[in-house]
Amino acid sequence: MSSIARNLILLSVMAISASIAQQQRCVMTFSACPETFKNDTIVVPDKVVGIAPTVLACKDTAYIESTSTAAANSFFFIIDNSGSMSGNNGSDPTGARFTVTQALLDTIYKKQPNAQVGVSVFREVLYFDTSTTSRFWYSRYFKTMSTVYDTLPQQAYMPLLTLNQMYNGVRGIDILDSLLATTGSGGNANLRYSPNFSTAGNTNINIGFLAAREAFAATTTAKNHQYIIFLSDGDANRGQRDPGVDSIYYFRDSTRNVPTTFTVFFTGSSAGNVPANLQTMTRNIAANQYSTSNPNSAAYSIQASYNALLNVLLNNVISQINVPAIPVEMVLNNVVSNAYANGSFVFPDSFMIGTNVTQYSMRITYRYTNPITNTMRDTTDTTIFYVRHASNAPVPPGINFNCSTYINAIPVTATFLDTNHDGHLDRIDITWSDTDAIRRNMPSVVQWIQTLNLTLLDGTKVNLQAATIVPDLSNKTIRIILNQNSGTELETGWKTATFTLTDTAMSISGRPFTVVTIIDGAAPVIKSVCFVPAASADTLRVIFSEPVTPTNKPGSANRYFAIVNANGASISDTANPVLNQSDRLIYVYGKGTLTDLQSVKEGSRPLFPLELCGDVSIVTSYHVASNPFTPGKTTIPASQQDPSHPVSTGTRIEVSLLPSIQKDLQDGNVTGTVTVFDAVGNMIYSNGAMSIDKDRVKLFLTWDGKTTKGVIAGGGTYLAKIVIHDQVRGKTETLRVSVGLRQAK
Repeated sequence: MSSIARNLILLSVMAISASIAQQQRCVMTFSACPETFKNDTIVVPDKVVGIAPTVLACKDTAYIESTSTAAANSFFFIIDNSGSMSGNNGSDPTGARFTVTQALLDTIYKKQPNAQVGVSVFREVLYFDTSTTSRFWYSRYFKTMSTVYDTLPQQAYMPLLTLNQMYNGVRGIDILDSLLATTGSGGNANLRYSPNFSTAGNTNINIGFLAAREAFAATTTAKNHQYIIFLSDGDANRGQRDPGVDSIYYFRDSTRNVPTTFTVFFTGSSAGNVPANLQTMTRNIAANQYSTSNPNSAAYSIQASYNALLNVLLNNVISQINVPAIPVEMVLNNVVSNAYANGSFVFPDSFMIGTNVTQYSMRITYRYTNPITNTMRDTTDTTIFYVRHASNAPVPPGINFNCSTYINAIPVTATFLDTNHDGHLDRIDITWSDTDAIRRNMPSVVQWIQTLNLTLLDGTKVNLQAATIVPDLSNKTIRIILNQNSGTELETGWKTATFTLTDTAMSISGRPFTVVTIIDGAAPVIKSVCFVPAASADTLRVIFSEPVTPTNKPGSANRYFAIVNANGASISDTANPVLNQSDRLIYVYGKGTLTDLQSVKEGSRPLFPLELCGDVSIVTSYHVASNPFTPGKTTIPASQQDPSHPVSTGTRIEVSLLPSIQKDLQDGNVTGTVTVFDAVGNMIYSNGAMSIDKDRVKLFLTWDGKTTKGVIAGGGTYLAKIVIHDQVRGKTETLRVSVGLRQAK
């Protein structure tokens, strides 16, 4: 054979090999929840060789479990029944606001049988009437308002009833279901119930919300599990009567003690927006700090129908009060993954499809925390499905194909670090164990990093910005240097992290990296400090950015920080942590060691000035020097006389303060007043300003027994009210002490 022939054969073999190597192969991914394919056979074309290593895991939710001590949730429906709601041209002619509420009762009862539900229906007054028991049996359960409005003492609301509880032999859900029954059809649909008094049909939002606030005042449900669902079609309208509050927009501006509120505004026959006043009310409720769930308050607008209202309440309201379950583990054909990011679990490799029908067993474990008991519970779902090949099979619904020259990704671990120990992540170490050689020329940050963010312990979302990539390939490590761009947020305390890479080739063979494990390698840092002086010792409270555990202790093992004086010198006293309270450590120092002239120093971070803890009283003792005393006869020693009120006889009312606030006292930031009352509460001496005894850290007032009018008070026992104002800490402390006065003979 000639060399030319041999070369032609060799070229032919190389061409065939290249063709085989570059043949298009695909992996299948799920675009629908894998659970929807339970017990099904998925048919794919021959080019699909496996299931991709990134497998979708649909989020799950778990309703709050019932407990014997508290309701899971409390819902109060405020329903507008003004004249504009009903009739052929009304905003809700079919009465969906009542029938949908009935349907929601069944939904809530199925998952939370011990939930509580209450209802107020309003026009210009509350629509329920306690005098209607002869016509409507369930009106015996109505509750009248604690204040009589509009001269109608019988106007009432349905208080919060526990759905599965019996009330005189009737379940709470059955009482509510009967209450919401409607009559008529089309534009004539309305409540079967009607009151004995007549109403003008105007819109008085205030009275509906006042009833809700009274209902929630009587429940033991946690505030962050209290919800108002407000269904209305209009702005406030005073009408012929008003509830005796400041204005028709009272609940737009006065939203204190109002829980999380979801408003559904009925726009009538044409699309429209939620009125500005209702939007303002929603924003005020979201910001009123009544509970941690109040920021979830929202307002929606719909053209009313049964399906439209049911959908908005199920998808935007009821869905928000479920407890999200976090996917924590997926086991697919006995391969385990705990790496969950962007809604999917990531496995080290694909799952191949055999020549015949291939069975797959998928087990997903979800974890949720019961907000009532604060206990965690895992639930596991198992799905078995099958995959087989068929030539030229179409793409099945809920399945996607990713086709390329098929190459498995290299699994890597990402360790988040705070090398400066200042609370901000500044580096991520990427490490791997695969034997494939890594390219020397690294991609750019923009080319390589797709997603890089954190959810902090308080729920704040933080996007991290990568600046440069520094390879250390001999140690199978790539360092990503971060820009610290999250401001004051401390990034060492986080609960979830998302870090995804593009499919940029990282190995010489063209394989990309995929992050399968994220490790928190950043130790806690100080978040705040304060101290508590006591009779026997001083206690320092140090709060960290995240819970402190034996494996993530901040700084060195012996000392995480130093206490320095105003000159920056460290104090010599040593301390020992005596108690670990999750995110805080408690240290004990010798008596009188700590003052507000000192600071806590942690590395190169700005100093943390020492301040008294907010629950500390600055008063150590108080008394009356001569008690009882005789005006004009009881002598006040010269050393105890008040220079601003020089009297030689009388008594000295004094308050001893913490030595650590001496500078605040000298600067005039701590003041006091004394007011004296007689035995029946009449004020006889008003707001006497106390003077400062700087050497002994005291406030005092010398009282000569005279009233504000300058006459000597009669003999007897008086009450001195002492008010201490601490402007530095924004606190006021009120003290009371009896003062005996003898009548001079």
